[in-house]
Amino acid sequence: MINKLKIKNELIEIAQKQFNSARQDSEIEELKLELQILKDLPDQLPQNQREVVIGALVYILFNQQKKYYYIAPTAGGTMLRIDHQVVLVISVFSPIGNAILGLAVGDFFEIGEREKKRQYQILEIS
Repeated sequence: MINKLKIKNELIEIAQKQFNSARQDSEIEELKLELQILKDLPDQLPQNQREVVIGALVYILFNQQKKYYYIAPTAGGTMLRIDHQVVLVISVFSPIGNAILGLAVGDFFEIGEREKKRQYQILEIS
């Protein structure tokens, strides 16, 4: 099992580096807020968590491939290697992040339009 605290700490480290290299006041304020949001995420979700929420690590099946996605309020598009596993950090504002909020293990969801719809299945939530 992937350690979610390592994911959170790595995201905080990335945000801290971006904050430290920021030049403009508007960028500094935005990164300061992003850093605080990441720090406020819970280290662990309740053991009986049944639905996808912000801070969840979700194991998803798509096209016969299984991948880990960490649902974050920010820092989407970041790819991490945690405990020898690749974890894609996605924002709740991304198509997948938006589609899976509130879904449970075993649920299917689709992304895309008409002929280009892709079907996914949630295998695990932690």
